[in-house]
Amino acid sequence: MEFRERIAWNIDDLIKRSGKTKTQVAEELGVNLVTVIDYTKGRSVPGLESFYLLCKILGCEYTEILD
Repeated sequence: MEFRERIAWNIDDLIKRSGKTKTQVAEELGVNLVTVIDYTKGRSVPGLESFYLLCKILGCEYTEILD
């Protein structure tokens, strides 16, 4: 699995485990739903600020997304 695909899979898995919907995560991140879907499909990756906020929203360490 390539790096971008692994990040996408991890973000999708962490969202599911958080019990939040992608819509809720998007609202908390201050982005639209399509952006979060793009993160979970590997079409884009979060920038540094969004990455930091995503970790806080999902209650995870950055390594859980990058590993």
